Amino acid sequence: MSPLLIISLSLIAGLILFTIGYFWQKHAHSRYSKKHFNKIIHSILDEALLSREIFEIEPDAPEVGYRSYRGQLENLEKDKLVFRMLDPIAHSLTSTPAYLLFRAKDQAGQQYFKFCCEIRKVIPEEPFQAVEMSFPISMEIGHKRTFSRVTPPQSSIRLLSLWTITPQQPMPLTLEQVGPPVLAAKRGAASPPLFLADISASGMAIGFPLESKDAPPPVDLERGSPLFCLLVFEMDGQPVTFWATCSVNNTRLKETPPAFLVGLEFTNWALLQPGERSLKWFHASPLKGVDPILRWVESLSRHHH
Repeated sequence: MSPLLIISLSLIAGLILFTIGYFWQKHAHSRYSKKHFNKIIHSILDEALLSREIFEIEPDAPEVGYRSYRGQLENLEKDKLVFRMLDPIAHSLTSTPAYLLFRAKDQAGQQYFKFCCEIRKVIPEEPFQAVEMSFPISMEIGHKRTFSRVTPPQSSIRLLSLWTITPQQPMPLTLEQVGPPVLAAKRGAASPPLFLADISASGMAIGFPLESKDAPPPVDLERGSPLFCLLVFEMDGQPVTFWATCSVNNTRLKETPPAFLVGLEFTNWALLQPGERSLKWFHASPLKGVDPILRWVESLSRHHH
């Protein structure tokens, strides 16, 4: 065998050994990184499980308008998550990619965690409807944006209506699916049963006048309770018909005059254009807020100053 051939074979063998070693090291590092990543996610979800946090499941599905569904984490395993659903969810969303989001307080304010998962199966309502999801493959962490909050003049609000949401009354897709509200206040009405205390691009505060401070609230106001709202307001002289699903964030009692003030966070929203009968829902982003309300608040702030 010639010296040149021996040198060539030695170089090839060295290159092969180097390539094998490089990819083995890269694979080992990748396995370690994935294991470390999964450990971090598991720790975050375990804390959420213990504190009974309410999650929002947002399927990546245009047919449901990218709406979100609320659920509580019931079971956390190595390769799957099981949620007890607080909102009804369609069985057709099985095998659909989805985002999983929950919020938590820290020293810097409200922090949110967003995970990328897949809905593996929707479990029938025995004893409750549940959803099994894959373990997250990615995670995003951020802080909720703080939006300006204003108290709109009552003359700019044409109508404020409120419905409760139950598993038997899912989010409506058409006006025909909307029943009579639990409470409604029209502009100029005497002794309205509710009023808009303030509003921002992320939520609003609704007040319920009370005959006395010991009177019970008119609807379920426990933290996390879902409500369905209609707000018709005027912006630049034109009416805007705004629908939203909300989650109760906090409650407080106003003593003079007696009223329950309820802080609501927007979870989904829709605008109804003149002549339309269907509702196209959008998820309320904790970072971007709700665009039509953001523009209204900015307009009110400009006119105020």
